[in-house]
Amino acid sequence: MPDASVVRFRQVVEVALRHLEARRQEINDLNVYPVADGDTGDNMAQTIGAVRQALAALEAQEVNASRERVVETVRRAALLGARGNSGAIASQIVRGAAEVLASQPGRLIDAQLVADALENAARAAREAVSKPTEGTILSVADAIAAAAREVNRRNPPETVSGPSDQDRILAELLAAVVAAGEDAVRRTPEQLQVLADADTVDAGAHALVILIRGMVAGLTGDEFGLPELTTYAPARIAGLEHGDSRYRWCLNLIIRGEGLVADAPGGLDALGDSIDVVGESTMLRVHVHTDDRAAVEALCAPLGEVHVDSCEDMHLQVAARAARAARIVGTAIVAVADGEGFHRHFLDCGCTVIDGGPTMNPSIAELLAAIKATGAEQVLILPNSPNVVMAAVEAGREARGAAVAVVESCVGPQIAAEVLAELERDGSAAELAERSAATVAALRVGSVAEAARADPGGRFAVGDAVGFESDQIIAWGDPAETLRQTIAHLIDRDAEVLSIFAGAEAPLSIAEVKRTIPPGLADDVRPGGQSAHWWLLAAQ
Repeated sequence: MPDASVVRFRQVVEVALRHLEARRQEINDLNVYPVADGDTGDNMAQTIGAVRQALAALEAQEVNASRERVVETVRRAALLGARGNSGAIASQIVRGAAEVLASQPGRLIDAQLVADALENAARAAREAVSKPTEGTILSVADAIAAAAREVNRRNPPETVSGPSDQDRILAELLAAVVAAGEDAVRRTPEQLQVLADADTVDAGAHALVILIRGMVAGLTGDEFGLPELTTYAPARIAGLEHGDSRYRWCLNLIIRGEGLVADAPGGLDALGDSIDVVGESTMLRVHVHTDDRAAVEALCAPLGEVHVDSCEDMHLQVAARAARAARIVGTAIVAVADGEGFHRHFLDCGCTVIDGGPTMNPSIAELLAAIKATGAEQVLILPNSPNVVMAAVEAGREARGAAVAVVESCVGPQIAAEVLAELERDGSAAELAERSAATVAALRVGSVAEAARADPGGRFAVGDAVGFESDQIIAWGDPAETLRQTIAHLIDRDAEVLSIFAGAEAPLSIAEVKRTIPPGLADDVRPGGQSAHWWLLAAQ
């Protein structure tokens, strides 16, 4: 690697990152094991991108920075910028190599030093994983280190006369490393059954070889004549189950403190899996797949200052892979929802679901990610809250490669549920939005919620039930009686079907709710799990 020049070293990182970026989606589409992130290409590219940014900042501050300063900058940037399981492991590969490269000030970075660095990198990667698995990036890192050792054993050391000589010698070594790495990638399905079942290779392993191939290109100006790496088709994921796909969030935390130890806090394995804890005495990076983000943060809080670096929705990532693999070209539906019951309902209807939370207020970026996750050419968005409509419209404007329509009149999840029951899915997103408007016009919707404040007119007190048709108060008082009156108000125009979705804190059981419904009316009462209302109703 280049010595002592930040500019020269940054060039290597720039070119390597371009190689990763060019094949980012290919890498994403390979990932089937050991994690369900589905975004290995994104994670690796973001990790190396953080290194590039740190080097650019160092170049602006210290043009003549020492090799030790450059290596320390790279090591720390990789740790801070790591994303996901693959990024965490990659950061430790960088750390392991950096420790060796910075260990002998004044010595030229020759083939032997690089071989030692690669060996330490492979060791650091294995130590970072609680349960090392063969057929992954760890196996390929080992193969790369072994190839470097073998090249040095067979070839006598050469005298290095200057930067160009140094680049040539290192490029020759790395060329052998790339060939060994690619051969090891091809063997990963022989080592890991889930890869063989998916007819693919390990995503992280492939990404590591692409990264090193990019480094060779950066050293030589891409004139060294290395053959192009194999391009792999997306993993055949139909029918496969990821070992950790039951968890939704890929959570990355940064912990700052004193006397820290790179080990998982006690009890973390009860909250999730795919756990990696890497770092040093003053800073740790924690990666975990979990359903309970708050509990993980609380568990880590006694260690030091906790910062959420990223939290990715793996359900969206897996849906994106499945959509791309199926080459979806029809209309997909994105629904914003609060509550497990509504989540399950929309998922069962084939929607991509965004967790809106109690406030139903996802960002434009989250909506864009969901649009991308569908992989479809036509996308219909069900905002399910007035809070979401404007952001959904803006996300539709910003979307690239998809025609997006927003059902602006569909501003309640109970309405959306009935729209989906009636909606014929053929046609463009705009056509489906128009059909949805007709369904909405035929519905009467209502809700019953707990009063958060007393009525100025004295009709109800804090804690009483309040019934609504749309936004108009129509009943109040006891929960069961208020629900009964709200239902009667909604069905007084010859309604035939009533749907009721119970909230997470609803004070009546499903059986008790059914007893408030008049005889002879077709009903569908189910858990919605929403936070803000005890019950959401739709009559037609």
